[in-house]
Amino acid sequence: MTTNYSKDIQIACGALLLAVAEADEILEMDELEAVQDILIDFFNIMPQDASQILEESRHMRKHGTGLFEPGKLLNQTFDFEEKLDFIHCIYEVGYSDGALHHLEDFVIKQIANVLHIEQADLVHARSEVRNWFK
Repeated sequence: MTTNYSKDIQIACGALLLAVAEADEILEMDELEAVQDILIDFFNIMPQDASQILEESRHMRKHGTGLFEPGKLLNQTFDFEEKLDFIHCIYEVGYSDGALHHLEDFVIKQIANVLHIEQADLVHARSEVRNWFK
């Protein structure tokens, strides 16, 4: 990806990634590292910038309005391909601790709904990412 995205978009992405990581109410170190690595790679930012984004994303999760607020920001900014790329990233977080918990899968489906991702595209993304972790 590129660095042309605003900090608000980066924070919104971080909040959605954290929503998946926290879905099973156990935030594993593998999941937290996956979120940070995704922020670094997806936005082409430095690790210290990703750490700051992560902290602000945590704040958004704690004080925000759930999945809709960050999802709305992404809908206003991302095109369809960027949304699909992001869905792959979200599944990476889900699988980063070794298995996709059913609550993580539920949150991913909610995020996909907010981002207007079709079921077929979601299933394809899940299958691709699951194969990466085999």
